[in-house]
Amino acid sequence: MHVVLAISGGVDSTAAALLLTQAGHQVSGVFMLHPWQPAHVAEEAAALAGQLGIAFHIVDFSAAFGKLIDVFADEYFAGRTPNPCALCNRDIKFGLLFDTMQQLGGDFLATGHYIRRMTHEQWLASHRQWHLANGTEPVSESLQSCFDAETPAICCGRDPGKDQSYIMFSVAREKLARLLFPVGEYEKTAIRGLVAAAGYDFSQKRESQEICFVPDHEHVRFINERRSGRTTSGNLVSVTGTVLGTHDGFEQFTIGQRKGMRVGFGERRYVVRLDAKTCEVVIGTRDDLARSELTASSCHWLIRPPQKPFRCLVKIRYRSPAVWATVTPLSNDEATTRIRVTFDEPRHAIAPGQVAACYLNDRIIGGGWIDV
Repeated sequence: MHVVLAISGGVDSTAAALLLTQAGHQVSGVFMLHPWQPAHVAEEAAALAGQLGIAFHIVDFSAAFGKLIDVFADEYFAGRTPNPCALCNRDIKFGLLFDTMQQLGGDFLATGHYIRRMTHEQWLASHRQWHLANGTEPVSESLQSCFDAETPAICCGRDPGKDQSYIMFSVAREKLARLLFPVGEYEKTAIRGLVAAAGYDFSQKRESQEICFVPDHEHVRFINERRSGRTTSGNLVSVTGTVLGTHDGFEQFTIGQRKGMRVGFGERRYVVRLDAKTCEVVIGTRDDLARSELTASSCHWLIRPPQKPFRCLVKIRYRSPAVWATVTPLSNDEATTRIRVTFDEPRHAIAPGQVAACYLNDRIIGGGWIDV
C-alpha cells in the first residue's frame, strides 16, 4: 500500500515513517509549508526523509494557514478562546493534505498523532469489557442506531498524556477509513526508544508544544500584529459590576485565567467572562466559574448524527478530563448541528470558542464549538 505521511522532522513523524516502512508500505513524506515557521524546519524534514529513504514532497499551504490565522485572531478579538488545531485538522491536515494524498496516488494518509483507529467491532468488544470492569453506564439506546460497521472508531491514544483525539471531532466521517495513526498504539517513551534504536537522535531537539504558527508562545503579540490598530483596553470588573482595575487588552485573557491581572485581591480570583463590546474583563471566585450547562454549535459527528438526548462523557478543553453529561440535540435538522450539554456535576472555566467533545469511553463520537 502507498501511504502518504505528514512529515515535520520531529520524533513522532519519524517514528511513524519507521513503523510504516517496517510494515512493508511504500511511504511518501509530505511537508506542509507556511511562512510562519522557522526556515530550517523544511530543510530538516527533507534531510530526514532522505535518511529514511522515502520520497519527499513540499506543499505550500500558506494561503490556508493565513485564513486559519485570521480566524484565530478574530476569535480572540470577539472575546472567545479559539482552538486552531481543531480547525487545522478539519481544513488542512485532513482537508487539503488528504486531497494531496489522493493526488499522489496514495491509499492512506498517515500522521504522527497519538490517536488510535479501530473497526467498530473491535471498539465494541473493548467497550463491553470496559463497561463490565468499571460498572459504568451502557451505550444509550438513542445512540445504538447511530453506529455502522463501515465507519472506523477514532479513539484516545495509548499514552493518556499525549492523546490528541479531542481535536478530531470535525474530521469528515467518510475520510476516517483512509487515515492511519502509527504511533497511537505506543507511549511516548516507547516512541523515543524506537527512533533512538534506529539511529536517530532527538535528545537535543525540543518537542513542539506550542501552536505551530506562534512558536514563541507570544500569541497576544502575534494577533495584535495581525489585527493592528484595535483598542481593546478597558476595566477589570467584579461579577456585580464594581470596577477593580484596568487592563491593556481583553484579548490577553481567557476564561479561568488567574494571572496577569496586576491587581491584588488577597485571595484567588479568576477571569469569569469577557465582554468584547465593552472591553470588560469580569473577575470572580472559583465558584463563579462553575457552570452546569453549555450550548455548542457547528457540531460535527463521527457517527450518524444523534437525533435524541443521550448520555456520554464530555471534554471541554484539551487537558480537561472527560466527565459524564446528558447531551440534547437542539437543531431541527438531520445533521444535529447544535446541542446542549448538561453535566452531572458543575464544570469550571467553560470557554466559548473551545470544543465540547463527546466520548463513549475512549471513542470520540463528535462535538461542537462552545457558544455559552
